[in-house]
Amino acid sequence: MENKSSGKRKRYKRKHYRTDIDCVKDSKQIKIQIPDKLKLILINDCKLVIINNKLLRIPNAITAEMIIDEYARNRYLNNDIHAEKLEMITTYDFTNSIKYYFNLLLKSQLLYKSEFDQFTNLLKDTDIEPVSVYGAVHLLRLFVRIGSPLAYLRIDDLYLNYIKLYVKDFLEFLEENLERKRVDSKLHLVASDNTVLYCVLQ
Repeated sequence: MENKSSGKRKRYKRKHYRTDIDCVKDSKQIKIQIPDKLKLILINDCKLVIINNKLLRIPNAITAEMIIDEYARNRYLNNDIHAEKLEMITTYDFTNSIKYYFNLLLKSQLLYKSEFDQFTNLLKDTDIEPVSVYGAVHLLRLFVRIGSPLAYLRIDDLYLNYIKLYVKDFLEFLEENLERKRVDSKLHLVASDNTVLYCVLQ
């Protein structure tokens, strides 16, 4: 007599393992609030590159590295003398992190497709770091993108707040020094936040 149960397979409960996606969902998301004046620059940047097929002049007269270093000097000058050592350490840590992420993400996340050839021609077979040749506009693009990779970091609430405060302060510094950084802020293009994200993230 044939065993009817012979064709049946025993079912095992599938175990669930954490994936990178799971980790990101559980991570503390860092939402970067871009000031309105800087958003307009990003919109104009998108319009020039995507619609008008223009390229920014690279190397830039005032590079991202120069802007970051000037921000650090500004922090030191405005610092309380009693907190000088701690301020120097935290500012140094923050500004070096910005340079690191700029160099890391520029080619993969901060360039439009039409800018790839320019990047290759400029930096192919060289030891030049992108932060030392690209300028303020590409630096602004970084702050639209940087919240996502930061979500992978395992950081506590104290360090998270520290990052948020420094990012906010840095963007305010950029906003206050637009003319000195030679960023075109005379824009008349009106768009919603969704349009800004579409232009910058496509």
